[in-house]
Amino acid sequence: MGCLESEAGQESTDVSYGKDPKFKHHLYNEYKFNLESSWSPDLVKAIDAKLNGLTFNRLVNVYLDEAHEAWMSQIETFSYVIDSTGTWLFGSVL
Repeated sequence: MGCLESEAGQESTDVSYGKDPKFKHHLYNEYKFNLESSWSPDLVKAIDAKLNGLTFNRLVNVYLDEAHEAWMSQIETFSYVIDSTGTWLFGSVL
């Protein structure tokens, strides 16, 4: 969506809540349109199984009944949600 908006030649105003580039909020005044992008490693809550650091064998506690708080905390304010996912090449996720 951000690419489409930039191709239309309209400038956006960055109204992000903080400085973290993983969470951006852009306002397009002319269209009365907000675009927010939130990044999280998983769609659901996941906690590394090793408490004192990252595990190299990718042991992770996954909570399938709980959404990841990075994006879930904002979802009620959205009219539409477009979900885009990818594949991590660092290892398998089960």
